[in-house]
Amino acid sequence: MELVLKVAEFRSFTKAAEALKIPQPSLSQSILSLERELGTQLFNRTSNPISLTHAGKIYASKAKVIFDAINDLKNDISEISGVKNDKIR
Repeated sequence: MELVLKVAEFRSFTKAAEALKIPQPSLSQSILSLERELGTQLFNRTSNPISLTHAGKIYASKAKVIFDAINDLKNDISEISGVKNDKIR
């Protein structure tokens, strides 16, 4: 999901790979593998810069909701852990 969101953000596989600090061919292969698994293309590669297909827009929208929920969860856990780990001297 993170890979799709980065490519959608940068509208470029190369720029997204640089931001993620991974090789561009690995990023492309991961996206292709996901598209095969889903049975549809997520990106319109014929336009420059690339763009999300209708399915890609839906996928990115849901992925963003999931990432926001994960970040909220991490923040909540950090707050709880921080309270329990504080020691009064």
